[in-house]
Amino acid sequence: MDYINVIPLEIHEGMSEQDSCVLMVLDHDTQKVVPTVISYTEVQALIEAMKATDGKMEGPYGLTNSILNQFMLEMKEARIDNLIDGIFKASVVVGDGFNHSTIQCRVGDAVIMSVLAGCPLMMNPQVLQDAGCPANALIDNLPQRKRLNEQEPTLEQLLEEQRQCEEREDYERAAELQQQIERLQGKKK
Repeated sequence: MDYINVIPLEIHEGMSEQDSCVLMVLDHDTQKVVPTVISYTEVQALIEAMKATDGKMEGPYGLTNSILNQFMLEMKEARIDNLIDGIFKASVVVGDGFNHSTIQCRVGDAVIMSVLAGCPLMMNPQVLQDAGCPANALIDNLPQRKRLNEQEPTLEQLLEEQRQCEEREDYERAAELQQQIERLQGKKK
C-alpha cells in the first residue's frame, strides 16, 4: 500500500477530552488536515522534540532513541495506519539495514519519534479520506490555535489574556486560560 507523506501542522487545546489536545496533521498535496487526539504530555514532548535540533532529548523518547542506537536500529518511517471506531492506529518502522520491523504505537508517539529521528511521517490514504477535511475548515474555527514552531505563552501573557477575556465577559475562554495557567504553575513547582 502506498502511504502519503504528511506533516504535523498545529495543536489545538480544549477541543477534546480533558488533558488532551488535537494535533492537526497536514497533507500538502490535497491540502487536507486530519485532526488526531494526543495527550498534553505528548504535546509538551512534541514541542521539545521540535526544539531538539541535535536529535537528543530527555525522558522516554530520548531513552527510546538511545535504545534504538544501542541496537544499531534506525527509524525508517512513522505511519498513521488506520482509523477504527474513531481511534487512530499508528506504528513506527525500524530497521538495521537488512531487516525491518513494525512496532505499533500511539499517534502522538509516532509523530514525536518521526520528528526526533528526522524520518517521514506517512498516512494511509484511507485515513485521509475517512477523517480528512479541507485545511481551512477546522483551522480557522478552533480556539487556542498554536503552530508547532511557536513559543509557549508566558504566565504573564496568559494572565493578561485572561484579564481581557473577563473584561469582555468571555468567561468560557477565561476558564480555558485558567486551566493553562494552572498547568504552567504546576510545572514550575
